[in-house]
Amino acid sequence: PLLPKPMMTFVCAPMPFILGLLEPFLGDMAEYLEMLEAVVIVNLDKDQFQVSHKSLECKYTIRSSFDDRTLLPAYVADPLMAPIKVAKKQNKKQLSATATKESFQEGFLHFVVDILYNYGEFFDPEHEDGFQKGDFSEEAGEGIRPFLQKFVKTQMFEQFIMIQAAHHFADRGLRPDLVESYKSAVKSTRFTKFQLCHQPHLDEKELQRLEEEAAEAG
Repeated sequence: PLLPKPMMTFVCAPMPFILGLLEPFLGDMAEYLEMLEAVVIVNLDKDQFQVSHKSLECKYTIRSSFDDRTLLPAYVADPLMAPIKVAKKQNKKQLSATATKESFQEGFLHFVVDILYNYGEFFDPEHEDGFQKGDFSEEAGEGIRPFLQKFVKTQMFEQFIMIQAAHHFADRGLRPDLVESYKSAVKSTRFTKFQLCHQPHLDEKELQRLEEEAAEAG
């Protein structure tokens, strides 16, 4: 969806997001640059991306100057890219929305399993964040290590580990500070009923209370 100009502050959301933005609005983003964390702006018409946290003038051509796939070994990248290559060879009449979605999901699932299969071994109640990110990336195979060293610094990974750490320590009666921190994040976010029902460390009364607060906020 395209983001309306009056809602430009949404680009500062402290979570991973993908949104559409008209090119004339880019100039209005200048005042938000200091608040943006590793946000990449992709110009689909010009095949360019802009690293917004550095400068709106910092432009690169996607294919010639930057390609995430160079950080991945073939056994990880190929299953991820295969559904995209198949879809590009087919015309719109041949594409099935359901089949295409399922093939993309399967490719992404293989990718996630390949890079995160052993993350559970690195939870550490003695660590400030409850998770040894450095050890996790350094002990990965040589082929996947360059990608993981960058991936563990992303908002996507931070959000994933925050949720998993809360579940891990709540089940073991450890690190109540991390569990409470996650509960606070849940309460301050407009979670749907589906999302709330998939927080196993919260009891029924807590779920009901959060649902009521989410309904009031909406």
